[in-house]
Amino acid sequence: MAETSTLQQSAAAEHALAQALESTLQLALKCHRAGNIEEAETLYRSILEADPHHPEANYNLGVLAVQV
Repeated sequence: MAETSTLQQSAAAEHALAQALESTLQLALKCHRAGNIEEAETLYRSILEADPHHPEANYNLGVLAVQV
């Protein structure tokens, strides 16, 4: 029973993290499009701290690097 609860908590935590990363990505993209490069970079890097293999954050940080 405790194992099921732990698995449910783990799944809930992963879901919450995925939602937070998606929300942060959307804000980073908005900043990037608006030309707020420093804020966009900070947000992309914060995503990559939590998930170093996040494809969209990696890609957009690379796009940003080429732009500056």
